[in-house]
Amino acid sequence: MRLLACLIITIIVVTTAAAQPQVYIDVVDSKGNLVNYVNLGDPVKIRVIMVERTKYPLAIFITGPVEGKLLCKNNSETPKNIDEACGKSEWDFKIPEDWPEGVYHIKVNIYEVGTVERFKDFRVVKPKIVSVNIPEFVYQGKTKISVSLETANKGYASLRLRGNNIDYILVEKSIDEFSKSGDYKYDGEFVVNLRQWYEKSGDISSTLQPGSYLLEVKLTIGSKEWDKFVKVVEIKKPRFDVFVKDSVIKGDQLVVDIQTNRKYDYEYEGIYVTLVSKNFVTYKKALIDENGYAKVIFETSALLEGDYEIYVRDTGLTSTIPLPELVQRHYDLKPEEEYAKILQAQDDVIFSKKIAITKPLGLDAEIYIVPVGYSTQVESKMSFEVILNSSRGVSAFELIIYSSPSGIVDFSSISLPNWATLVDSSLSSDYIKVFVVDQKNQFKTAENLKILGISAEAKNEGEAVLEIRKANVFDKDGKTLLTKSYKSYVNVEAKTSSSVQNETDNTIVVEIPVNTSYEKPSTSFTTPTPTTAVLQPENTTQTLNYGSEAQALEVDYQKVFMFTLSFVATYILGKFFISRKK
Repeated sequence: MRLLACLIITIIVVTTAAAQPQVYIDVVDSKGNLVNYVNLGDPVKIRVIMVERTKYPLAIFITGPVEGKLLCKNNSETPKNIDEACGKSEWDFKIPEDWPEGVYHIKVNIYEVGTVERFKDFRVVKPKIVSVNIPEFVYQGKTKISVSLETANKGYASLRLRGNNIDYILVEKSIDEFSKSGDYKYDGEFVVNLRQWYEKSGDISSTLQPGSYLLEVKLTIGSKEWDKFVKVVEIKKPRFDVFVKDSVIKGDQLVVDIQTNRKYDYEYEGIYVTLVSKNFVTYKKALIDENGYAKVIFETSALLEGDYEIYVRDTGLTSTIPLPELVQRHYDLKPEEEYAKILQAQDDVIFSKKIAITKPLGLDAEIYIVPVGYSTQVESKMSFEVILNSSRGVSAFELIIYSSPSGIVDFSSISLPNWATLVDSSLSSDYIKVFVVDQKNQFKTAENLKILGISAEAKNEGEAVLEIRKANVFDKDGKTLLTKSYKSYVNVEAKTSSSVQNETDNTIVVEIPVNTSYEKPSTSFTTPTPTTAVLQPENTTQTLNYGSEAQALEVDYQKVFMFTLSFVATYILGKFFISRKK
């Protein structure tokens, strides 16, 4: 009997469990997509499907933070599915706009011996602007404003900058242009271009002047404005601090540090630094980083010692002439001058300071490659000169020059003045070695004297450095001079369609006066013309070319032998006559 009772109970339980129907509940948006998040005011479709029939009463309703909404109720005890119980299985429903945000539930209750409950959760979201991050605005700047939103479906956000009842800037962005950071959270940026009116008109009177303005951000879904952010903002005047040493030793870098209040400016390239001395002007563009800081470096190895002046100018990107021309030809133009108004430079901020480039202490000679800075394009040919500067006479020199990294600038040939005798040499695409003597003893001094010519070709994009890694210079007595050498920097850019190469803003080309004078010896002879020799097959060749392999240059050993023999003979005769006098 006990076994029979247990069997009956088990059958009842299994039958009861099997009788519980399977129910599927979906929330569908207006585009037919299944969703778990909806906005206030959104029209949705609620779909309920029950696979088996049930003979028990049932109810379908929405519940949540507020009193729910009844969708269907059927108290009959005849077998039925959802369509038979409610007359339909889908309900069109608009989320009330006055509902509080939160999680809501769609429930299907079947009232058997106990209540069988099936439900689906969905979240109701109120579209809103969560945060607006407004950095500092600076005159003629371009600034990014970060905006965070919450919305379950798409719309658009707009930004307005207003003042004096005028909309100066209006920017609209679809939510699709924002990045999704959560199920219903979006982050995006507005670019506020304060110089857009000047860019359109070219008239400085149309610029947005420093002062107070009203900034509005709106979130609109469909035709309804759901949220608004309003704040008074200020466009500030540009300012900067400049840090530069009073003096720099020639060969050291002249560093100009600039700290601006354009910390949040986006793509601002209106600050220039000009270095000026007598009959010399060069400039560079200051590129500002994300902290409003810029560093401008001038190489001084090829600059003459003396007094210089540094000018730093924030142009506001307003000018009637090209900005490079403004900072090069009118570097000292003050904003309050009448001519500044003609050039639209009355809004500029300018700084100036006098500095000095001094001679290195204890040096006997300097060797540098000019130009110090070179900007070119791939496949372009380049020429460099190696300059020796020494107040003492020079009898010989030995140089090793590298181009690094390899493959950007390749050496193709070298050339020597006619007075130079090449004793040893080696040449490859990234390596030059020469050992040269002044066999004719023409130079008592070597002030800005050209000692070597280099031909090269730009092979690939990048930045290369031409560096003298070994420089042994010997005076007339055969002593080694204390020598300092300097680098040359080459920037190679991609080849453009134009065959004309234009100098970029950041290119420095320094012209050094090359000494082509000759000290005439006591015995008369014809002064040679200081030209570069052309490659010839004879042993007197003065040019070394680099092809597929480094070529060794033949040395006229007969001339070297005769020179040595004559020197020894002169020395012996001199000793003989001195001994006779004694």
